[in-house]
Amino acid sequence: RALILLAWLLATTRLSMADDGAAAGVDPSPSSPPIHPAAPDNPPIDAASFTHTPYYCEENVHLLCKELIRAGLADPAGNDLYAVFVSNEEKKIPLWYQKASRTNDGFVLWDYHVICIQVKAKLD
Repeated sequence: RALILLAWLLATTRLSMADDGAAAGVDPSPSSPPIHPAAPDNPPIDAASFTHTPYYCEENVHLLCKELIRAGLADPAGNDLYAVFVSNEEKKIPLWYQKASRTNDGFVLWDYHVICIQVKAKLD
């Protein structure tokens, strides 16, 4: 159930690198790494500029990580990037706003999904 909730939360919450973390529901306690906005000289990358492989989220996350590193928006070694596989025993991960959907709300029920999480340490 926790993985379904995580998948739903990630699918329905639109996060940007400019979020301060608190608005995105990130726990601001010292135990969780703080998030900082992208540097002003690193403008957001247009999603249309990414290579997209339909039905292969793991490939898309790999390409996204490579592009974030290439664009200077991630650590050069990728140490701040994590590929997270989301699944459960039932192999039912509900997601909305999916291009592969045949419904108006973009709903698709995948057997798993892969997301990229970037964790940036706050510079003092």
